[in-house]
Amino acid sequence: MTEFGIAYSTVLAYGTVFMLPVLFFLFVFTLRFWKQKENPPALLSFISRHALLLSFLGALSSLFGSLIYSEIVGIPPCLLCWYQRILLYPQVALFGIALLRKDTTVFYYALPLTVIGFLIGAVQYTQQMLQKELVACGTGEVSCSIRYVFEFNFVTIPFMSLTLMTGLLLIGAIALRFKN
Repeated sequence: MTEFGIAYSTVLAYGTVFMLPVLFFLFVFTLRFWKQKENPPALLSFISRHALLLSFLGALSSLFGSLIYSEIVGIPPCLLCWYQRILLYPQVALFGIALLRKDTTVFYYALPLTVIGFLIGAVQYTQQMLQKELVACGTGEVSCSIRYVFEFNFVTIPFMSLTLMTGLLLIGAIALRFKN
């Protein structure tokens, strides 16, 4: 991997590690106030109001991130990576259009894409951590269990995808539960 690829992976790994406690806190905080639909705390109200923008920016940055990995850094996507991209890329358009129309019902349409993407990412991450093919990766040249990125002894590209999908699920739940 080039110096740029190493630096790029390190920056994304730091961003992913930063998001883990943020998402955990937000999840616990959301559970704490889940029954209190009226007058939610300011944080949940803020996320609900800006959920479309947050989701759009998350999906867009992941789209560019995956393209930078494959087209600039030179990491070839495996079959499971392609499936995750197929589920992620349309969400950029969905959230972009919903943002323009201020349509929070998009979270219902994005939900299956996000959940399936999460599950595929979980399978691939498990394969990479075990360094074993649990699910056949097709006849492609690239194995789904190869760790091209392995920062902090646990952050891989599928782990970054899992973090994004978790964030999208959480933002969607907050947006639908605490609508203004």
